[in-house]
Amino acid sequence: MRGMISFILLLAISLCLCVDCTLGQRRSRAGNTVPPEIVRTGYHGPVFLGPLSINNRVGGIEFNKLLSILGNPVAPPGEYICYHNAAEGTYLVVERGADDPRLVRGLTLSRINICPDGKISQASGFSTWATEKEIRLGSAAKDVLSKYGEPSSVWDVHTERGFVPYPREGDLSRMTNRERILVYLPKEGAADTSHAFFGIRNGVVAWMTLSDNE
Repeated sequence: MRGMISFILLLAISLCLCVDCTLGQRRSRAGNTVPPEIVRTGYHGPVFLGPLSINNRVGGIEFNKLLSILGNPVAPPGEYICYHNAAEGTYLVVERGADDPRLVRGLTLSRINICPDGKISQASGFSTWATEKEIRLGSAAKDVLSKYGEPSSVWDVHTERGFVPYPREGDLSRMTNRERILVYLPKEGAADTSHAFFGIRNGVVAWMTLSDNE
């Protein structure tokens, strides 16, 4: 998870985000019980994003298999690899495994350039990727909350977690008081590195991250 946090620190985003939500636990569809896996780990965010699955003991997808899905684009070295689909105006950041670079442990899909410093390669076939509950770029924030429940936390300009997911200028974050990130994390101490982020802009998902990296 430290790898994902390092990436989030590099996000150069200036978003106008707006969503109101509170903290809590998600109920199951039955409305009266919490699924056992949530009781155990506390994580109640998505488990799929496009071809990436973290719904098993060791989440991820083979890097070569992902490249094949993307049409075998250029694969520069590095922990984070960024792709752009100019026709669709979307970006994809591929997060290779901290434990095994042959695996992809995380994906960030975005309508804005959130690429770390470095080369941006061209690829296609990822713009319409969605979670297992059909949350995709452009989905309403209320649908994220409806399908995944209240987030573990909500990050905004007032949030302090030892870091902020936006660049800083001196002691000030460039995050504005209209920006929100819906954060889904496992409970503290759980043997689980699953985590998801939904960046909301004007009430809709502008970027989203799913990762199971260490």
